[in-house]
Amino acid sequence: MEVREGECIVYIPSQDLSEEIPQYQLRVDFRVGDEVKVVSPPHAGLIAWVIRENNGRFKIMNLSKEIEVRAWCLFPILANLVIG
Repeated sequence: MEVREGECIVYIPSQDLSEEIPQYQLRVDFRVGDEVKVVSPPHAGLIAWVIRENNGRFKIMNLSKEIEVRAWCLFPILANLVIG
């Protein structure tokens, strides 16, 4: 997956196809164990793993800290994308 302003290019391996999809049509289904990057301050740039989810808030942790953030603060490193 490649991200550009307002759109994502998603590779569909089963069809060997890359498709441009507007970001508003995508949502990420974060799961415990997913590796994520925080994209909003004050923790922007932090790479961590999802360790717990509770009503749209995610507890994430890396080797140096553990924090809780909302889903919109996160960007997937590898994740399950849902179109729609």
